[in-house]
Amino acid sequence: MRTLSTITISGLFLLVSAIGCGGKSAKAGKDAMNSDATTATDGAAADAPGVDAASNGELGTSGYPGLDWGASMDAVKAKFPKAAPGPDTLSIPGNHAGLAGVTTFEFKDGKLFRISVSFDKEYPSMDDCLKDWADMRTTLEPTLGESSSDNGAAYWNAATYNITASCDPGDGDGGVMSMTYAQPDPS
Repeated sequence: MRTLSTITISGLFLLVSAIGCGGKSAKAGKDAMNSDATTATDGAAADAPGVDAASNGELGTSGYPGLDWGASMDAVKAKFPKAAPGPDTLSIPGNHAGLAGVTTFEFKDGKLFRISVSFDKEYPSMDDCLKDWADMRTTLEPTLGESSSDNGAAYWNAATYNITASCDPGDGDGGVMSMTYAQPDPS
């Protein structure tokens, strides 16, 4: 039993070491959503800057390039081999629409049902956040079409997806930006 406990504890240590332990992720200087999709091996090719997946490539039914609603976790993991697994999620840091953040692919019953992006930058004011938000809209509109907007949120609605990019109040007078890809409401 003592050998089994040592092996289990050693295995747990290796797992925690491999996936990291808490803390804020480092800002990504490449588009992790696409750079890992080109090769599953380490080295210069995997670490080379990629193109920004949020503004390049053929849209899937999710509105996200190359991803369809209902994709399995294994299929998404095959596209992004360095994505870290969580409970019913895969997350990967990288640029999205030109801004550093973490993209989280969410699964329900083993199928992709939502994509969320939390951007790294914290803004000293909502006005500062809205400047990057306006630039993001300009970047995304050639791919997603014209958006509608109100109160610091932009919306792209299509037959197979609803996408929202927003600036929200952060701590104090600051602002934070996020983006969500969701399936349309069935109503």
